[in-house]
Amino acid sequence: AKVLDKLGVRNALVVYGQDKMDEISASAPTTVCELRNGFYRSSVIQ
Repeated sequence: AKVLDKLGVRNALVVYGQDKMDEISASAPTTVCELRNGFYRSSVIQ
């Protein structure tokens, strides 16, 4: 998300499945980092 911010992206979601998938996972928790107007917020989807 920090790279996207430096590239000028204002709003984005970056997701990472904790089962080593670079996408939302149905079999493991997924970490989500939200970039919104230069601010970051991370959460986990179970």
